[in-house]
Order: sequence, then C-alpha cells, then structure tokens
Amino acid sequence: MTEHFIPFDPAELLTSNEAIDAFMTDALQTADPAHIAAAREVVRRARQHAVKQRRENGAADAHGPATSVPKSV
Repeated sequence: MTEHFIPFDPAELLTSNEAIDAFMTDALQTADPAHIAAAREVVRRARQHAVKQRRENGAADAHGPATSVPKSV
C-alpha cells in the first residue's frame, strides 16, 4: 500500500509575533545549530507570507495594516 503525504509548512501557522517568538524560543532551547537554522528559515517564510497577505488585502504598506480613520461613536 502506498502512503500519501499532504504537504505541510509550519510557516503557515506562524501568524503572529507571539507564535514566532515561541517557535524560535523552542528552537533555540535545542542548542542544535541545524535545527535553529531550519527554524529561522521557517520564520523567514512566515514573515514573507505575512507581507504578501497584507499586500493582497490592500494594506497601505507592507509593514503594517492598512490605516483608516475610525468613525466617531
């Protein structure tokens, strides 16, 4: 029987700075240079994906959410 695998990229789950911090903290605690380097690559992809998402969603710039003037209450 042939096994079928579904592609998984942990970068897709790193959607906040807190998640990235926790991910890197775990990687650093291993003290394994190869693991840390791989984790940094995952974080790079996560940040790249976040920038792309903000651009696609009409953000004013790639560094933060689109700004708008709040309505008065």
